[in-house]
Amino acid sequence: MNEVYCIPNVLSEEQRIKLIEDSKPLLLTSEEICKATGANGYFPGKQTLSFLHENPKFYDIFNIFLGKITDQLSVRFDIDRAWINFTDGDKSCELWHNHIGAIYSVVYYATAYNCGTQFENQFVETEINSMLIFPSDLMHTAPVSNVRYDRYVLAMDLI
Repeated sequence: MNEVYCIPNVLSEEQRIKLIEDSKPLLLTSEEICKATGANGYFPGKQTLSFLHENPKFYDIFNIFLGKITDQLSVRFDIDRAWINFTDGDKSCELWHNHIGAIYSVVYYATAYNCGTQFENQFVETEINSMLIFPSDLMHTAPVSNVRYDRYVLAMDLI
């Protein structure tokens, strides 16, 4: 498997909670996303539109993320797309996907439930307030669970 990097302790507790609270009013259903963007498809749970990194309310958070990524990979990237995804654990199927067009994808785990990403050949488990960085062409999905929980993750694609 290609290299997957994990960075722990990304934000302060205050920043992590603020990220979740500030994102709540921006979360849209799949139907609302399709209507707003003209896209066809299904987005599990709720999520923000994919230009969250352009919202001034989140500039400080994204600067922290980019600094940590630069420290880990020794390369400075730009954010192509960024969004927050929320699910309450009501996930009936695995939605396998990749992010062609980007170099790396990043997932930041803002809540304590189901921290990790399922790749084709392995599950990479993480902890709350950590981020995974992986090549964007890797097929992946969120883990499936029968337990109800609030799961907030921030995802972004780097170019």
